[in-house]
Amino acid sequence: EYGGAENNANIYSASASPTITNSTIRYGSANGIYVTGEANAIISSNTISSNGTYGIYSGDTSPYPIIADNDISGNGSYPVRIPAVMDLSGNSYSGNGNNAIEVLGERVGLDTVTWYNEGLPYVVVEADVTVAHGTRSGPVATLTIEPGVGVRWEAVRGV
Repeated sequence: EYGGAENNANIYSASASPTITNSTIRYGSANGIYVTGEANAIISSNTISSNGTYGIYSGDTSPYPIIADNDISGNGSYPVRIPAVMDLSGNSYSGNGNNAIEVLGERVGLDTVTWYNEGLPYVVVEADVTVAHGTRSGPVATLTIEPGVGVRWEAVRGV
């Protein structure tokens, strides 16, 4: 609680693989949780609320974190900022500054990715989402968008 002045987050993980579960992360001056770098984080079953900006900020991560079954509410910006290649499911959201999931555009390469219906629209920012395969005869990437999911793009962005 009441953290975030250093590294802009109550919990800051750079190139680490923490499991953050059954915790309350709140009242941070910036982000509740910030994950970056080569991380294999698991963020589940937490209450993440009343942070200055994002509840969870995941940028430039590889592999992507697992974010599941959290209650994310009352944050100053979007509840979650996450790359297009993601594992986001079963979360609940309310009262955030922007009630949508902010998605960083990127290339979906050899992955199979599903954007689950989280009850909020996905908003793609900063780059296009490109779904492709490595070679003509190689494996094909798949992006599945569940029925009922709204997807919006910033101006000049696309899929």
